[in-house]
Amino acid sequence: MASLACGFSAAVMAVTSSAIVAQEPQVPVGLFDPGGLQHSDWGRLGGKYGAREDGRVKLRAQPRTRAWAEAIDRGLLWLSGQQAENGRFGPEDAHAVGRTATVVLAFLGDGHDPFSGEYRDVVRAGIAWLVGQQQPAGLIACRGAGAAEREEHALATLALVEAAGHGPAPRLVDATTRALEWLATYAGDGAAVLEPQCDAWSAMAWIQGSELGLAPEERLDYDALVARCVEHPRRLPGVALTVGTFARSLDRVAVEFDAEAFAATVEGLTHEQPTGMLFALLGLHQAAAYGPVGESAWQRARRVLDGLTPKQREDGDLRGSWDPPEGGASACRWTTTALYVLALETPYRFTRLVR
Repeated sequence: MASLACGFSAAVMAVTSSAIVAQEPQVPVGLFDPGGLQHSDWGRLGGKYGAREDGRVKLRAQPRTRAWAEAIDRGLLWLSGQQAENGRFGPEDAHAVGRTATVVLAFLGDGHDPFSGEYRDVVRAGIAWLVGQQQPAGLIACRGAGAAEREEHALATLALVEAAGHGPAPRLVDATTRALEWLATYAGDGAAVLEPQCDAWSAMAWIQGSELGLAPEERLDYDALVARCVEHPRRLPGVALTVGTFARSLDRVAVEFDAEAFAATVEGLTHEQPTGMLFALLGLHQAAAYGPVGESAWQRARRVLDGLTPKQREDGDLRGSWDPPEGGASACRWTTTALYVLALETPYRFTRLVR
């Protein structure tokens, strides 16, 4: 079973591998069909995510960050070779939805989407598999996921939102809207037992869905989400910072950047908590949209990312991947690699998302 350090909450850890898992994908016919629309008529996220398409090129052009770009290259290449024929990543177990969504997000973060990019087919297959796992009520989770289903669903919804924002595909938009509706119905339910990172993925999916006009802002209580992240006894470092700054993009919550809190968050996270590191870096870049965050914060962030590149595997079939944190299962290699690629993409992943 994967460990907390591999990027999933304690609720995910409670699910056993013997549970009933993935269903045979029931992918809607014409999932990516434009329905008579032209790609030029869409472009809803073209400006928001425009920096992604040439982000890695800019990283490569700077001696200081060239190694980051090369690590992203190798990571995506390795991940692309790990996809099953049906679009899934990793084993067909109770965590397949969350794992596949995390890997797809790594490709989306580099500018690849279902309609364009070198890895277009990888993204298409992954999104189609996720939609194939959607249940009639809108939930996207492997059957038998149990308490993990909300976090799995939140990750899948975030992947669908980003994919749906890049081109005219009415059936994909419909699946995304139904996923967001399920999220709104259950995100506030059972707050006492939810892990804060589940709230973070939920908030990110909902806020970006709002940017697309697919998620009514009034359906989700951002103040409650942030409060839960800050007050939760098992809060993951970086989560409150990320949720707060994303929520602030809709002028719903005012969260000031705390340089000391950020420093405490990033120190020592590289190996121990890939998800916490990712949230901290996302929060830093979001906070920077509202004003200076201090050179020391950027220096710490650069040191964290510099520390990733020497740890990337260079041997044989594992070249381009990262070993899971100590104690993680081998099945966690996909998630760990995707999370580290996402972290290296943070300089350009959400640069233009906030207003």
